[in-house]
Amino acid sequence: MEVKAHQAAALHLLGQVNFWEGHYPAAVRQLEQVLAIRHELKDEVGEALALVDLGQVYQAQSQYWYAIACYEGALDVGQFLEAVFEGGWFEAKVRRLVAKLCRTCGHWDLAIKHHLEALALGK
Repeated sequence: MEVKAHQAAALHLLGQVNFWEGHYPAAVRQLEQVLAIRHELKDEVGEALALVDLGQVYQAQSQYWYAIACYEGALDVGQFLEAVFEGGWFEAKVRRLVAKLCRTCGHWDLAIKHHLEALALGK
């Protein structure tokens, strides 16, 4: 199990590097592998973090429906991890990403809604 966890961590880092370098197909493959391993290990924190990064890769490729699905999945998983994600920082981060996506798509009303929800979490 420890080897799998290290493998997932290494793949996650590689996926992030590929994302930042603009190698989106490689990033998607690696982050999807991370999700599979984290799911197998029942590592919900790792799953939530990988979903956020995968959503950012999809958003960078203008694949907005996939991105929103990843962000919503991360929020769903994050709901049950409040003790780990103290202070609502994780939900606030994801809501800011969703707001950015909504602005990109011209859904200003939804962008404002998510920005306000993220702001409320910071109080």
